[in-house]
Amino acid sequence: MTAFLFPSFLRRWRPVLALLGGLALFAPVMAFAATPVPPPPGRGLFMDLVATVRDSKVRVSFYQSTRFWQSPTGKAKDPKLVLRIYRKEVPSLVFGIDYEEILNDLRPVAADLIWNGPLPAINERKYEFTDEHVQPGHTYVYWVSSDQGDAPTGPKAARVRDPQTFWPQDETERRMAALAARYPQLVSESEIGRTVLGRPIHALRIGNRERCIALVGAVHAGESGPELIVPALERILAEHPEVLREVGIVAVPTVNIDQRQRLAEGYPYYLRKNAAGVDINRNFAALWGEVSYAYGLISADPEAATYFGPRPVSEPEDVAITALVAQTKPLALFSFHCVAALTGTDFVRSTASAGDAAYTQKCEDVAKVYVEAAAGPTPGPHSRLFCTGGSLPTLMWKEYGAPAFDLEGTELAPFGDMPTAEQMVRFRAMHARGILATLRFVAQKP
Repeated sequence: MTAFLFPSFLRRWRPVLALLGGLALFAPVMAFAATPVPPPPGRGLFMDLVATVRDSKVRVSFYQSTRFWQSPTGKAKDPKLVLRIYRKEVPSLVFGIDYEEILNDLRPVAADLIWNGPLPAINERKYEFTDEHVQPGHTYVYWVSSDQGDAPTGPKAARVRDPQTFWPQDETERRMAALAARYPQLVSESEIGRTVLGRPIHALRIGNRERCIALVGAVHAGESGPELIVPALERILAEHPEVLREVGIVAVPTVNIDQRQRLAEGYPYYLRKNAAGVDINRNFAALWGEVSYAYGLISADPEAATYFGPRPVSEPEDVAITALVAQTKPLALFSFHCVAALTGTDFVRSTASAGDAAYTQKCEDVAKVYVEAAAGPTPGPHSRLFCTGGSLPTLMWKEYGAPAFDLEGTELAPFGDMPTAEQMVRFRAMHARGILATLRFVAQKP
């Protein structure tokens, strides 16, 4: 067969012919690489669409796609290129209940055209647009296209949260620094570590340095912390500074800063894990590796929202908190959870302490004081078992024998990430009463 295809006088040229044939097959690819062409009709011309909330406005940014940028009509050569930005409000999204799936399949059907015209290009490729006509508590979805017949790029969603009730990190740090400046004899601020993305984690030391309680917030990014803790500290310092000389406070209002800031900047869905994909409240050393199946999840699964990490204390946030409690040895610890800016008075403690009668009684005594000062007379018990291995309450029980709780929600705490101003006033006062009563209770103990 070979002899038939290749006459004898061509056999010695067979390798060369084969090579030429192969090059012929790749000729179209080589020609494409050498000569950029515009994308076919119907294909999106843009990429890397981002929607970020800043100062209660939505900043929409996007780039020309690589093919479009390399084409003759790209690189902003046509300053009259008409850009179209579409927006659709999604009132059905409820933070903490409906997650990403509610927006995955949205199409720009019945969306509003909020921009139809040219925009200046940054570095001949990037565009930015600010949507000022948005309202706190609303979720908006964006698409972008042009007048070139291209398909819309998107969707990309942003949720506008009220910065007065859901603080960006700079507001938390500003108010912490203000307390240190206002009460230099009582308050000091220090950096205790860095997050996965390198953001500083700040702690406040208030009053007595030898005997203190601890307040920890936003271990889970989409849960409570700074908006309750810092106002409580402000109130106690202003109205009851004398008690702080007996028992002090060490406070870390926000631990999971990277992801909390994402939420403040408009990420619409609930976030729990840190930027490395680890649940900080499963990564502490005490009984780390104990697999939990809470919430129908598996804490050993890296894809689960409760993933405990590759090894104990693998996360820099856990390193920072572990070192802080080792240094200060708080007499009681309260870690704020629930959803967004509010938490109720459902106090949960380590399940591993179930057989420790003396510890259980200590927890009940402390929880009763806090809960009843916060919410009024309440039939007991005032705490329950729930926290797993690797949690902060489990660390406090195992290493220090100190009452420690995750504060979760009850019917007292409305569900969602947009509490009203009235709710914030009420819950701040409620927790300030609970913290103050706990300080006075601990001060009476030897």
